Amino acid sequence: MKKTFLIIVFLIMVFVVAFVFVFIIVKFDSLPSNIETIKKMNGSELDTFYRDDPIEISNILLSKLVENEYRDLFYIEHEVIQRVVFNGNYVTYFQASPLTDRFGYLVNFDIHDETIPYDRQVILYIEDMETREPKEIYYGSYKTSGWEWFSDDEVLVLYNCGTECQLLYLININSGKKQKLLYGVGYEWSPNKEMVLAYHYSGRFGITVGDKFGNVVFEFLREYLGAYVRLLDQTKVLWSPDSSKIALMIKKEKQEVLELIVFDVKQDFKQIFQQDLVGESEDIEFYWQDDSMLFYKDLREEHEIIF
Repeated sequence: MKKTFLIIVFLIMVFVVAFVFVFIIVKFDSLPSNIETIKKMNGSELDTFYRDDPIEISNILLSKLVENEYRDLFYIEHEVIQRVVFNGNYVTYFQASPLTDRFGYLVNFDIHDETIPYDRQVILYIEDMETREPKEIYYGSYKTSGWEWFSDDEVLVLYNCGTECQLLYLININSGKKQKLLYGVGYEWSPNKEMVLAYHYSGRFGITVGDKFGNVVFEFLREYLGAYVRLLDQTKVLWSPDSSKIALMIKKEKQEVLELIVFDVKQDFKQIFQQDLVGESEDIEFYWQDDSMLFYKDLREEHEIIF
């Protein structure tokens, strides 16, 4: 009798474990394969179910939008999550304007659909928060890799055009005027947004600084020498808070050594400081403490430099 009872208890436990296991598998297998963790806009994790049928962005409340780490857009309501689409096409890169009176998003068309022109595979739409009427601002191929607000009336669109080639399009969403910027890769704007710098790593390495009208205002480039390549990818630049100076960490020519150089932007990018550094990028720290004080630390020493 006791043996029979134990067998029954064992079978019940097996059944319960199996049920829980199947429930977990069904729940998480229902998520799209490219999602590891879906997060709310504020970063908190979601625990929910995924529905295969998408929902049109025109039919949703913006407060219920979520996105994953790939910037794919989803809608969540009553613990059910659905992919957001625009006329059946996936929506990504949702962003509200600085004044939160408008928002924008990319619509991604099927690149294998031969009826869709190559240069209209990705479209950026901007909507007013109140009217909710989508306005086409930009269109391009699948090489369009992202966008962001530059001001409440301007957006930046990033387009990958090849090896060490990234185009920036600065677009006024009211007038439609588009300015093409091509300076390098890895763009970093000055705090006052009057200039932008870009990096170079092949052929020659260093930086180019340009304005938002397409004009190059400064270049610091060094020749690539095959025997000295180990530190080429460790170039780093920091704008001072008031945009008046840039601090550049870069490999010295013909030496496997990094150096720190400071340029005065207002004095036509005159070099005002130089120091050889000990260590590689992971060993070195430097940052602006304010507009005129730069702190740096390497394996040998640490200093505060006042300009």
